[in-house]
Amino acid sequence: MTADSNRYLLGPGLLMGLCQKAPHATSWGDSVPQRDCCVSELSLALVRSLIDTGARTKRSEERWHTALNQLVSKILLEGGVAVEVTKDILDKWRHWRLQSPLEFVDPQGQREEVEQDVRLLLATADALNLTYVDYASPYLGQAAEQGLKVIVIDAETAA
Repeated sequence: MTADSNRYLLGPGLLMGLCQKAPHATSWGDSVPQRDCCVSELSLALVRSLIDTGARTKRSEERWHTALNQLVSKILLEGGVAVEVTKDILDKWRHWRLQSPLEFVDPQGQREEVEQDVRLLLATADALNLTYVDYASPYLGQAAEQGLKVIVIDAETAA
Protein backbone atom coordinates (compact mmCIF):
# COMPACT_ATOMS: atom_id res chain seq x y z
CA MET A 1 0.00 0.00 0.00
CA THR A 2 1.35 3.40 -0.87
CA ALA A 3 1.31 6.14 1.71
CA ASP A 4 -1.55 8.59 1.26
CA SER A 5 -2.49 11.38 3.65
CA ASN A 6 -6.17 11.23 2.62
CA ARG A 7 -6.58 7.78 4.07
CA TYR A 8 -7.62 6.91 7.58
CA LEU A 9 -6.57 4.25 10.07
CA LEU A 10 -9.63 3.31 12.11
CA GLY A 11 -8.97 2.90 15.82
CA PRO A 12 -10.56 0.07 17.81
CA GLY A 13 -13.00 2.37 19.64
CA LEU A 14 -14.24 3.76 16.34
CA LEU A 15 -14.67 0.26 14.93
CA MET A 16 -16.80 -0.66 17.95
CA GLY A 17 -18.85 2.52 17.47
CA LEU A 18 -19.37 1.75 13.78
CA CYS A 19 -20.47 -1.80 14.63
CA GLN A 20 -23.13 -0.53 17.01
CA LYS A 21 -24.07 2.31 14.65
CA ALA A 22 -23.30 4.93 17.29
CA PRO A 23 -24.26 8.43 16.07
CA HIS A 24 -20.85 10.15 16.15
CA ALA A 25 -19.06 7.15 14.68
CA THR A 26 -21.55 6.71 11.85
CA SER A 27 -21.65 10.44 11.16
CA TRP A 28 -17.90 10.40 10.59
CA GLY A 29 -18.04 7.07 8.73
CA ASP A 30 -20.71 8.35 6.37
CA SER A 31 -18.59 11.42 5.58
CA VAL A 32 -15.64 9.53 4.06
CA PRO A 33 -15.45 7.02 1.20
CA GLN A 34 -14.89 3.44 2.39
CA ARG A 35 -11.97 3.21 -0.05
CA ASP A 36 -10.13 5.76 2.10
CA CYS A 37 -10.43 3.61 5.24
CA CYS A 38 -7.70 1.30 6.49
CA VAL A 39 -8.25 -1.37 9.11
CA SER A 40 -5.28 -2.70 11.04
CA GLU A 41 -5.19 -6.38 11.85
CA LEU A 42 -4.18 -5.22 15.34
CA SER A 43 -7.32 -3.05 15.69
CA LEU A 44 -9.42 -6.02 14.65
CA ALA A 45 -7.69 -8.27 17.19
CA LEU A 46 -8.27 -5.70 19.93
CA VAL A 47 -11.96 -5.36 19.06
CA ARG A 48 -12.40 -9.14 18.89
CA SER A 49 -10.76 -9.45 22.29
CA LEU A 50 -13.08 -6.78 23.74
CA ILE A 51 -16.07 -8.62 22.30
CA ASP A 52 -14.89 -11.96 23.68
CA THR A 53 -14.40 -10.58 27.18
CA GLY A 54 -17.21 -8.03 27.29
CA ALA A 55 -20.23 -9.72 25.75
CA ARG A 56 -22.74 -10.73 28.39
CA THR A 57 -24.19 -13.64 26.44
CA LYS A 58 -23.05 -15.96 23.67
CA ARG A 59 -25.76 -14.51 21.44
CA SER A 60 -24.53 -10.97 22.08
CA GLU A 61 -20.97 -12.07 21.33
CA GLU A 62 -22.10 -13.62 18.04
CA ARG A 63 -24.00 -10.44 17.06
CA TRP A 64 -20.95 -8.27 17.75
CA HIS A 65 -18.65 -10.56 15.75
CA THR A 66 -21.13 -10.62 12.88
CA ALA A 67 -21.41 -6.82 12.88
CA LEU A 68 -17.61 -6.46 12.90
CA ASN A 69 -17.17 -8.99 10.08
CA GLN A 70 -19.84 -7.24 7.99
CA LEU A 71 -18.29 -3.82 8.61
CA VAL A 72 -14.80 -4.96 7.60
CA SER A 73 -16.14 -6.82 4.56
CA LYS A 74 -17.96 -3.68 3.41
CA ILE A 75 -14.85 -1.52 3.85
CA LEU A 76 -12.66 -3.98 1.95
CA LEU A 77 -15.25 -4.58 -0.78
CA GLU A 78 -15.45 -0.84 -1.41
CA GLY A 79 -11.68 -0.50 -1.75
CA GLY A 80 -10.52 -0.04 1.84
CA VAL A 81 -7.31 -1.71 2.92
CA ALA A 82 -6.43 -4.28 5.58
CA VAL A 83 -3.10 -3.31 7.14
CA GLU A 84 -0.64 -5.82 8.54
CA VAL A 85 2.32 -5.00 10.77
CA THR A 86 5.44 -4.61 8.62
CA LYS A 87 9.11 -3.85 9.26
CA ASP A 88 8.51 -0.16 8.46
CA ILE A 89 5.75 -0.04 11.08
CA LEU A 90 7.96 -1.78 13.65
CA ASP A 91 10.71 0.74 12.93
CA LYS A 92 8.27 3.58 13.69
CA TRP A 93 7.05 1.74 16.77
CA ARG A 94 10.59 1.91 18.20
CA HIS A 95 10.01 5.68 18.35
CA TRP A 96 6.39 5.60 19.57
CA ARG A 97 6.94 2.94 22.24
CA LEU A 98 8.89 5.40 24.38
CA GLN A 99 6.91 8.58 23.70
CA SER A 100 5.57 10.18 26.83
CA PRO A 101 3.09 11.35 27.73
CA LEU A 102 0.58 9.30 25.77
CA GLU A 103 -2.26 8.94 28.22
CA PHE A 104 -5.85 7.77 28.49
CA VAL A 105 -8.34 8.23 31.29
CA ASP A 106 -9.32 5.03 33.08
CA PRO A 107 -12.86 4.31 34.36
CA GLN A 108 -11.96 5.85 37.74
CA GLY A 109 -10.93 9.09 36.04
CA GLN A 110 -7.18 8.57 36.51
CA ARG A 111 -4.71 9.24 33.71
CA GLU A 112 -2.64 6.21 32.70
CA GLU A 113 -0.03 5.66 30.00
CA VAL A 114 -1.42 3.91 26.91
CA GLU A 115 -0.47 0.31 26.29
CA GLN A 116 1.97 -0.80 23.62
CA ASP A 117 -0.81 -2.05 21.34
CA VAL A 118 -2.14 1.52 20.98
CA ARG A 119 1.40 2.76 20.40
CA LEU A 120 1.75 0.20 17.61
CA LEU A 121 -1.45 1.54 16.03
CA LEU A 122 -0.05 5.09 16.20
CA ALA A 123 3.19 3.82 14.63
CA THR A 124 1.12 2.20 11.86
CA ALA A 125 -0.57 5.49 11.03
CA ASP A 126 2.77 7.29 11.17
CA ALA A 127 4.64 4.79 8.98
CA LEU A 128 1.91 4.74 6.33
CA ASN A 129 1.16 8.49 6.46
CA LEU A 130 -2.42 7.81 7.52
CA THR A 131 -4.68 9.89 9.73
CA TYR A 132 -5.54 8.01 12.93
CA VAL A 133 -9.25 8.21 13.84
CA ASP A 134 -10.76 7.24 17.18
CA TYR A 135 -12.85 8.51 20.05
CA ALA A 136 -11.53 11.38 22.16
CA SER A 137 -8.74 10.54 24.59
CA PRO A 138 -5.82 12.62 25.87
CA TYR A 139 -3.29 10.51 23.93
CA LEU A 140 -4.73 11.65 20.61
CA GLY A 141 -3.92 15.29 21.33
CA GLN A 142 -0.53 14.26 22.68
CA ALA A 143 0.16 12.22 19.53
CA ALA A 144 -0.89 15.19 17.38
CA GLU A 145 1.63 17.33 19.26
CA GLN A 146 4.25 14.77 18.17
CA GLY A 147 3.23 15.35 14.53
CA LEU A 148 0.76 12.51 13.97
CA LYS A 149 -2.35 13.37 11.98
CA VAL A 150 -5.43 12.55 14.04
CA ILE A 151 -9.17 12.99 13.88
CA VAL A 152 -10.93 12.93 17.22
CA ILE A 153 -14.50 11.64 17.32
CA ASP A 154 -16.65 13.03 20.11
CA ALA A 155 -17.62 10.54 22.79
CA GLU A 156 -21.07 9.07 22.41
CA THR A 157 -23.62 10.17 24.98
CA ALA A 158 -25.82 7.69 26.80
CA ALA A 159 -29.40 7.65 25.58
